[in-house]
Amino acid sequence: MIELALDVHDLARTSFSISPLEQLLTGSLAVDSRRRTGPKARWWRGIRSRVPHRAAPFLDLLADSPRGLPDFLLADSTAYLRTFADELDSVLTATDERIRAELDHCYDRTAPPVVQRLREEGASALRPVVNAAAALYRACLAPEWHEIRRTLDAEVRCHAQAVVTDGPAAMLERLHPRLDWRDTGTLTVDRPGPPVRHRLAGRGLQLHPNLFLDKCAVLHQHDRPTALLHPVLLPSRRTADDSDGLRPLLGPARARTLRAIAQGPCTTTELAATLGIAPPSASPHTNALRAAGLIATTRQGRGVQHALTPLGRALLAANP
Repeated sequence: MIELALDVHDLARTSFSISPLEQLLTGSLAVDSRRRTGPKARWWRGIRSRVPHRAAPFLDLLADSPRGLPDFLLADSTAYLRTFADELDSVLTATDERIRAELDHCYDRTAPPVVQRLREEGASALRPVVNAAAALYRACLAPEWHEIRRTLDAEVRCHAQAVVTDGPAAMLERLHPRLDWRDTGTLTVDRPGPPVRHRLAGRGLQLHPNLFLDKCAVLHQHDRPTALLHPVLLPSRRTADDSDGLRPLLGPARARTLRAIAQGPCTTTELAATLGIAPPSASPHTNALRAAGLIATTRQGRGVQHALTPLGRALLAANP
């Protein structure tokens, strides 16, 4: 179990951040044959045929770490939406001392050649790893990044609405089933291993939604906000829950349609792709939601675009 001790300043400085590099890192961990299930394994099976040979140094570094990822692979940024290029530039600023210390923590002495080169050459050996990560991103994650970002943005909006209606403590409580907020100002993360307690000391908490994680992870550094990486519950899985208050009101298909449109304005074709149905099958759902005043439809060239109305947003806010 991990305990995060927050004071009033930490709650006031709680924010969200979306990192394409973190999505790539966690998704790529599925190359390890010991990790055969979960969202990252499903993603990896889908893109395996597109993985370029140039990505080998980056993948070797991830696959052979028995004790987690070295922190120097994660960008030192507190921006809400980071760019992949800026994150790689941040990785390249790691010092020789930091690289060697984190490699010693994460890898055994019988490590792959890429680790040995980093140990011997330090920061000067980072460029091939960064170039390999860029090649993997361009081939496998960049084509899907628009949809991934929409899903992550929708997750953040859902939690931001919870802050507005119920406060930051309630939002943290609902962020993930393995998180528990205590009135003492402690957020507990249910994870195996001995208890660990981190005092945030006013530096704040940054929440990182992640599509490829199956459990929460904490990155605690003394000179910047503590990062809590948490899994995202995809819309199709979120609305499959029988506790969804919209299902009895709208029916499961239209509740799912409304939540899909909440990710951002979309055409009928884009909506159908999100729902996994044919565009003609999506039209009856949008017609019904529009007739109820929950969405508005505007013409865009030869097509149309659907977006939530204030009533639709209010209905979703009451049924997050």
